[in-house]
Amino acid sequence: MTTTTNRPLTRKSTRLFAVFTTTALTCLLSACGMAPWGAFAPGPDVEYSPESLLEPPPIPETPAPVSDCPESGLMLSAGVADAASGLRVQDIQAVNCGSEPLELEGYPEITVLDAGWQVLDITVNHGTTSIESPEPAPVTLAPGETARVTLVWRNTVTTTESSEILEGAVVEIASAVGEPAQMVMLEYPIDLGNTGQLDVTAWSLF
Repeated sequence: MTTTTNRPLTRKSTRLFAVFTTTALTCLLSACGMAPWGAFAPGPDVEYSPESLLEPPPIPETPAPVSDCPESGLMLSAGVADAASGLRVQDIQAVNCGSEPLELEGYPEITVLDAGWQVLDITVNHGTTSIESPEPAPVTLAPGETARVTLVWRNTVTTTESSEILEGAVVEIASAVGEPAQMVMLEYPIDLGNTGQLDVTAWSLF
């Protein structure tokens, strides 16, 4: 078994220990890259309180959504479509997205385009006998209110020439003659066959 004997410190080792201790202490306080404690204290212009540490950070303001409302204040879109009993109907809705009342009257201006954005040579008839059709009358839309017209047609084919078959994919609609037109994409095609007859009702409240 090995026995370890503790030797007393000599004068030389005591002097070296004192030098090492003084150097290490000086390094910790100043010369070893450590900032003094005073550097971490808040400056004279900083208000500090324990309560401030508990306050949640401010929530940034959410930017307001960009409005898609046209300058006319009228937003057009495709509504419900139905093809029961071979009769096709397609609602077109108009929402007053502005801040002032709008007035609609009579029938909209309708242009039908195919999938290649080519205008179809068709006949648009005002009114229809296939469904209940309102008489033309002034319609006042308050902000947020909706009006509608209904497109009505049948897929009537009397020819074997496929080049004569008319099928629309997009409707260009103006609320009245001379008003700005909007493009309305349709979920289902306007399959007019080869007769090219399209009925449209007058504006009415939705």
